[in-house]
Amino acid sequence: MKHATEILDELEKSEGRRNCRFLMIGIAIVATTLVALFLLSVGEIRQVKGTVTGLCGKPDDTGETIYLLVTLENGKSVKVSLPAKAPFIKNARVIASEKTTKLFGLKRYSFIAYEESERPTRE
Repeated sequence: MKHATEILDELEKSEGRRNCRFLMIGIAIVATTLVALFLLSVGEIRQVKGTVTGLCGKPDDTGETIYLLVTLENGKSVKVSLPAKAPFIKNARVIASEKTTKLFGLKRYSFIAYEESERPTRE
């Protein structure tokens, strides 16, 4: 009987170690996700203006993301994500949002609208 008790004790210890490992892995995954969300969270959002110089695309799993190539008023060239419903108008003035991440200062640009005088008319 003593031998069976020792075997049961060993099984309980190994089960406890396995549960502890699963718990530690879960904590590590949650911590990594929270850190990634914090590092990539948006800090500052502002509007910028520039001139459309071209168009490019980037293939991904869901199709292709279309970007406007824009030269900002400060002379910097950036890619601005273009919604599917917005037309491409070369040399038009565009308003975009500039989103800066908190920690690394990475900047992403999203299309807002063409300036009023640049909007296409339906005729």
